[in-house]
Amino acid sequence: MKIIFSRKGFDSSAGGCASPIIDNRPISLPIPTRMPSSTRFCDVTGNIASLVNDLSNSKVKPENRCHLDPDLDHSALPRLPGWRGSLGQVSTAQGHLGNQNVGPGDIFLFWGLYRPVEFTHRWRYNGEKEHRIFGWLQIDCVLPVGSDPEPVLLDYPWLAEHPPFTAQVVRFKYCIRRHGQLTYWPSNAEAPRLGAIPFRTSTYRAGKQKTRYLDSSRLVESEARRGWHDLSP
Repeated sequence: MKIIFSRKGFDSSAGGCASPIIDNRPISLPIPTRMPSSTRFCDVTGNIASLVNDLSNSKVKPENRCHLDPDLDHSALPRLPGWRGSLGQVSTAQGHLGNQNVGPGDIFLFWGLYRPVEFTHRWRYNGEKEHRIFGWLQIDCVLPVGSDPEPVLLDYPWLAEHPPFTAQVVRFKYCIRRHGQLTYWPSNAEAPRLGAIPFRTSTYRAGKQKTRYLDSSRLVESEARRGWHDLSP
């Protein structure tokens, strides 16, 4: 099994600021996009619209289009029947994954730049920047889409609203997570194959920012006992 660390969400270049930490839970903000997208920040459930507006000092507005990828949370948007968590990859990233033979059973760990926030009439940062892992996805299958997405959409119609399809990307591979349990899991414990991770681990300083390191075996066992944030339907 391969583990792929993939950086996602707001940062200094995409969105212009860090994603928030609320009650010690990292909330990944989907990045703004100028590509065709059916999803605006104000369409996403929760506080996403107000968070992006306040934390970016209104540079990113609720009505702006966003790139919701990876798409891990069933409750984030109204869903078509059959929805499953998914990730789209293109260009260099796609080629690298292919060269490394990434495929079914391998796990993506998604990380990004974060900073604690508080709400006092509006959302404001109230802590230092740090890096956190916020979610995971175990690959069930990889779909080569090519220039014609229609054959894939016949089998997976709910993918029509996912960013790479709405952006009419010419060539990419698509990683799909079906509902189920992690293939590799210790002590007969069960965990969903996608979701969000509420970390409570030690923090270490790395240069000007902080990086949150973890012991994978300790994480797996402690989170299995406490309960994962299963975001699948």
